[in-house]
Amino acid sequence: MDSSVINIDNRSSSLLASSSLLNNCETLRIHPISDIFDPTKNYVGLISYLNGDIYIKQSDWISNNMEQRRQRRGGLYLHGRLYYFIYRRWRVRNTAFIGGGFSYLDGVWKFISRTLNTMNNDERLNKFEQKVLQVVIDTLYINHRWLEMPCDHRIDCQSLAVMERDKTYISKAHPSNINVSRKLHGTIKWLNHERCRLGFIECIGLDRDFYIHSTGILKCRSFSCSGKHVEFNIIQEGHSWKAINITTIWP
Repeated sequence: MDSSVINIDNRSSSLLASSSLLNNCETLRIHPISDIFDPTKNYVGLISYLNGDIYIKQSDWISNNMEQRRQRRGGLYLHGRLYYFIYRRWRVRNTAFIGGGFSYLDGVWKFISRTLNTMNNDERLNKFEQKVLQVVIDTLYINHRWLEMPCDHRIDCQSLAVMERDKTYISKAHPSNINVSRKLHGTIKWLNHERCRLGFIECIGLDRDFYIHSTGILKCRSFSCSGKHVEFNIIQEGHSWKAINITTIWP
């Protein structure tokens, strides 16, 4: 591991680590509802120190699909809307969030959030938390390595510390590198809005869309599925890939 990175498998040796609630997390994972990384997009992220789950969603998706908080004026409030998407409730103001927020903006990872990092005066994650997240990002996220693992697989911090880091982007994810048990998440777009029978699933960060017929969507009336967020598996049929077990999950 890069010598400039805090050794996260010996966290107690750092004052920054011992003062962070992240130190209580024995395992970490990128939550399966996260979007696949595409370096040309912007992302907003949240990490929970209660269970070590990390959520990363594409910023435009949050902006376009999550309503603004009624009392909120000005700004995009993306971290607050991400919080609502995850927990289905707005974060109570003037209370500490047991976790933190970060983002990817114009090619740079930033560890600032006015909404979630309120426990810190400068609204930044402390250096230890930044280092841990950067290790996860470099080791598992930007190279799509997390997609090779089952959805419920968690990485213990000692294993993460010794994994080889690769800061190179691997363009968009290819279906062959995705664990067959993993549920992917995407949005239904119809090709013909009058008949609403043929369409495709757009999955952020994947190198292709999956064309579908409305009859392949479980418990779906075709006219009501446009714009729906769905989860699905993928299988290979010959030289092509197909989406199966398609279920609408939101809204």
